[in-house]
Amino acid sequence: MYCSGCGNQLLPEAEFCPKCGTSKNKVKEVSKKSNGMGYAIASLFAWILPLAGYPVSIIGIVKASKALQEGDPKAKTALALSIVGLVLTTINSAIGAYMGATGQL
Repeated sequence: MYCSGCGNQLLPEAEFCPKCGTSKNKVKEVSKKSNGMGYAIASLFAWILPLAGYPVSIIGIVKASKALQEGDPKAKTALALSIVGLVLTTINSAIGAYMGATGQL
């Protein structure tokens, strides 16, 4: 379980969050599903090969979006990293296309 006030992970028997003091009845249960963080980190490396960067980044965005709706506190970070990976992949693709079209490759 995670605190809805600060995102701190709580013990099941906790009545209050030890970090911010939010009461247990405001605590939200977060599933153990993937929040997309693995894909987000992979997308930061996969942009080098656009054929890998696009699908990895898009899967990371989808998984992070779903986790964000479920209230996972790490989902915002995963979403931001996946978007950065997608932007880097797009820039790399554009540079590669330009270089290929002008015969610089």
